[in-house]
Amino acid sequence: MSKRTKVINTTQDDLDTIYGLFESAIAYQRKNTYPVWKGYDKNALIKDIEEGNQYKITMGKDIAMLFSVCYSDPLIWGERENGNALYLHRIVVNPAYKGNKLFAMVLA
Repeated sequence: MSKRTKVINTTQDDLDTIYGLFESAIAYQRKNTYPVWKGYDKNALIKDIEEGNQYKITMGKDIAMLFSVCYSDPLIWGERENGNALYLHRIVVNPAYKGNKLFAMVLA
């Protein structure tokens, strides 16, 4: 990761950019005939910000990637959920930064 690249929490000031990135991701999915998100829950994004669970990778002044963390996911894992994992949700890459292996930064 370069000195210009940071992983930090998103803020309310980022909301317009966040919404734009989600809309861009949905358009990309449609264009490439991938399974398409039917939309996104703005209230869930705001809650993630308020609870400190949404992060952005910045490159310079740009938001290159977004992701949210969750510490349990019983909706998906049901009885197997035991609270000892970290789940990544709502992952969106800025189209200008595709191919930069940003998700590898998150995993590291």
